[in-house]
Amino acid sequence: MGQAGQGNKFAGTQNINCSQSATQTPPGSGGGSFATQVVTVQQTLPAHSTQIIEAPCPPGTTLTGGGFGRETNDIEIENSDSFSPNTWRVIATNYGDLERNVTAQAVCATHTA
Repeated sequence: MGQAGQGNKFAGTQNINCSQSATQTPPGSGGGSFATQVVTVQQTLPAHSTQIIEAPCPPGTTLTGGGFGRETNDIEIENSDSFSPNTWRVIATNYGDLERNVTAQAVCATHTA
């Protein structure tokens, strides 16, 4: 997780958290239910650096969306979108003089009958 591609370097802290919730369709609708969870990956960006932060969905789940969080306006989000079928990717640049935190979030769903 975190860096992707040959030659990229990561210098900082990375934390991963997950949370879950479920929504069920009404009985008789034939839709089954979906369990959703949000995977959050936090990475510390050194001053004056650009980093890639990736939040992957766990195996057996499907990416349904995602987003990002940033600590300050010194962080510019260059891109925030689905990178692969099950990974949300954020590219962020820290233009400030201090290290700052950025998070990537993937919303992942599992369909159950």
